[in-house]
Amino acid sequence: MENATVEMQPPSQAATGNPSENRPEDVIEPTPTVFGYQSRVERVLIQGDVSIRIAGGFPQIGKLLDASMLGLSAVMDIQMARGKIYELQGRVYRKGRFHEFTMQAVCIYSTLNGRGFKMGFKFGPMNEATTTNFAAMIA
Repeated sequence: MENATVEMQPPSQAATGNPSENRPEDVIEPTPTVFGYQSRVERVLIQGDVSIRIAGGFPQIGKLLDASMLGLSAVMDIQMARGKIYELQGRVYRKGRFHEFTMQAVCIYSTLNGRGFKMGFKFGPMNEATTTNFAAMIA
């Protein structure tokens, strides 16, 4: 009897051999690292409240952790679905004044940690006023 070698594939690759063929096209992947995910730009530690909601849904309140001009991370009591587009509304007191923002963003990761669900959002296109206000907030 001959020895047979069987190559095992993860379930996501078993059907087609290519994991990307089994995923929705609008899912945006963060850069993986050994210890989690890494932003492509430097993030600023920031504290404030953020209201997150999907179109037509009720807002869910979370706490901002950090932000950059490309996205932000927040902690919430409930988990948001990866790959979905959400509306983010925030109010942050920083450098002696309140900053408010409203923008569209895609949830790119969601993990459970000791304080709730930590989620990362990548911003969609912003108008000039939002870009200017957000840049002032994280400067």
